[in-house]
Amino acid sequence: MFRYGILFCGLLVFWIILSGHIDVTGGDAYLFSCGVVSCFAATLLARRVGFIYDEGPFFAILARHYSYAPWLTWQIVLSSWDVTKCVWG
Repeated sequence: MFRYGILFCGLLVFWIILSGHIDVTGGDAYLFSCGVVSCFAATLLARRVGFIYDEGPFFAILARHYSYAPWLTWQIVLSSWDVTKCVWG
């Protein structure tokens, strides 16, 4: 159950960063509640399809992700630069 909580919180933080709707008062309350519901639905879907296993080296996978993310970010920057050169050059 701990892993599903981590997944839900991670999805919610990712949604908040991308949407920018953190104010839960006024008109943003509806958008924030939609974000919470969609993150909850995605977590339930991940549980249903078996995306997260109850056994396994969760923290080892997480550590490999932190070493992979900078490399992936650098590759995205390089490919964006290459596309920019092709379009503008």
